[in-house]
Amino acid sequence: MRVEHEYRRCGAWVYLAALDVHRARVFGRCEAKNGIVPFDSLVDQVMTCPPYSVVLSSGLPNKLRILVARVFEPRQNPGLN
Repeated sequence: MRVEHEYRRCGAWVYLAALDVHRARVFGRCEAKNGIVPFDSLVDQVMTCPPYSVVLSSGLPNKLRILVARVFEPRQNPGLN
């Protein structure tokens, strides 16, 4: 008996992770594609959780505030997305 199975290949998934070494917590997410947009989603996920959300909303030194703004500003290079 011959049986054919039809299936659709969806490709490999990407697992992105960040480690909070002070609290021994891993932030992770699965994405269908690798790139800057999925990485930005991971950064947003981490930075919206306490204590990082508190740090970003409180008063930061000016140089650190500029660095945070650069990390979160939208990127204009469409070749990396």
